[in-house]
Amino acid sequence: MKKMVFLLWLGLLGACLLKVNAQQLRLLDENGMPVPYVAWLDSVNQHYLLSDSKGMLALEGEKISDSTVFCLVSDFYERQCMRWDDMKKAGTVVVKNKVQQLPGFSVLPPASAEDLLKKAAGFFSTHYAKDYIAPMTYYRILRAGTQCTRLYAVQMLWASFSFTTKPPKFCWDDKNLMGRALPLDAYVSYSYIPGSKEQNTLHQVRNAQLKGMDAYLMNYSESLNWSVLVQKRSLELYSPLNAKQIGNFDYSVGMMEDASGGKVYVVAFKTKAAAFPAKTKLYGKGRIYMKESGFPFRIEMENVEDRYMGYVRAVDSCRVLLSPYDYAVEYKMQDGHIYTASVSRNVRWERPENLQEGVGLYTVESNTYRQPFKNRLSSSVEISFGEPVFLDKKERSMYEVYFPEDAMGDVLYYVDSVDLGFWHRKLRSMPDFPTLESDLERCGLSLDEQALEMNATYPGTWSAQHVKSYERQQRSRMARELYLYLYGKEYTE
Repeated sequence: MKKMVFLLWLGLLGACLLKVNAQQLRLLDENGMPVPYVAWLDSVNQHYLLSDSKGMLALEGEKISDSTVFCLVSDFYERQCMRWDDMKKAGTVVVKNKVQQLPGFSVLPPASAEDLLKKAAGFFSTHYAKDYIAPMTYYRILRAGTQCTRLYAVQMLWASFSFTTKPPKFCWDDKNLMGRALPLDAYVSYSYIPGSKEQNTLHQVRNAQLKGMDAYLMNYSESLNWSVLVQKRSLELYSPLNAKQIGNFDYSVGMMEDASGGKVYVVAFKTKAAAFPAKTKLYGKGRIYMKESGFPFRIEMENVEDRYMGYVRAVDSCRVLLSPYDYAVEYKMQDGHIYTASVSRNVRWERPENLQEGVGLYTVESNTYRQPFKNRLSSSVEISFGEPVFLDKKERSMYEVYFPEDAMGDVLYYVDSVDLGFWHRKLRSMPDFPTLESDLERCGLSLDEQALEMNATYPGTWSAQHVKSYERQQRSRMARELYLYLYGKEYTE
């Protein structure tokens, strides 16, 4: 009996020692605050570490050599590198805010941030155009490793109606819906199975029975949708760009001069842990750039968990991020009105080391093919808007009947005819287009041939009635006529 008790005691002692010796690295900023969701990559990109919501890195990789060098990779923090054995010994590492490295940048007291943001939020809500229509170019590029697997290039006439800074209960109830658009033209390539010349004709798989990591390994969807613009609404409603959200974030602030000598304030923000998800739907860090007048002309985010755009009914604390990303919105002013000038998002899929079974997982978009980590999936989106036409209430009432109330559905880009010359001019101005073209013509068909075929191929989920209904609407013809009426010229000019 004594021997059994002794062995049991040894086992418990061993378990306690294992728990005590489980190594972690704590990441702190220069103010001593935890730094969540910051990535460290090794020199050959075989291992990926991501700090959790408390700024902790788990250092338990059994196959990692002590001489392996990891480097912090972030748009928000200064790059630094450490050997694996040094990381295990350090206990704590202080990371420096990259915003302080900008040329001519001077740091201001954090207390000034709230006053600046109140001015910016007031300026934004007062001057953002209530109703307007603008041409939109939407590019989305899908990749597996370094090879492009699909190109979406869509030209649309897009409408922003009933702008408000009052959050709805759910994003699809937003008065300022992001999916109100008519297709002008489209140039969409085949979709390829990663590492293959074979076309992927099954564009999505959804098995609701799969849970946890299995859902991301087997389910996928590569559809073009409105989520990138819905995320813009997340910023406008739940970031410090909204005056009612200012108290839910911590700040650092600095100032620099623009090309004309005017002052530009840069306010870095980070969510207070207790504020998410009850008070704000965003958890993570970002930056707001504003002019001395109060005009916030750019906002950036990195690896932010967004419960407005997705996981909308989840009430648990922060989850483990599988799709690191950066996101940016640019605003411009015309005739005293603010409008959205561009939106961009770059996503890559990385599986964190030592991922525990049963933890909550978060992704900013669906993986575009199965086995996203093995296939090294990534995507990039660039959306740009042309000159807006601002509307009064009477004009909005007249035009809104042409634009469907779509919240987060797929982008319906099919058109009566593809203007190949229009796309040749636009796409050949892209710096990396020759590489994209080479990747996407590996099946032997030209991009022109693919674009014409894909335009005539409706989704397999559409019924014959749906197809006929869509064709009867003649949406692209209506869009082109409306563009001509609004701008006095063809969309191709």
